[in-house]
Amino acid sequence: MKPIKTVIPFKPDNPKSRLSSVFSEDERKQFVRLSLENVLSVLKESGIRQIEILSKGELNPEDEMLFDSMADESFCVSVT
Repeated sequence: MKPIKTVIPFKPDNPKSRLSSVFSEDERKQFVRLSLENVLSVLKESGIRQIEILSKGELNPEDEMLFDSMADESFCVSVT
């Protein structure tokens, strides 16, 4: 079977702007980061081995640490 590559869009700047009437920007950033962490964990557990995260904005060091901590010899997370 051919390996499956998963592409995930990620917007680190002003994420989930439609929720701005309910959550502050910091709360929305935390929500998006936790959601992404959950998605990456599920993909890793399901056997997906190649993840590409598409991002227009710059990642903060906390996001980069998350991606680095999830990666290992059989699970590759790249950011473009």
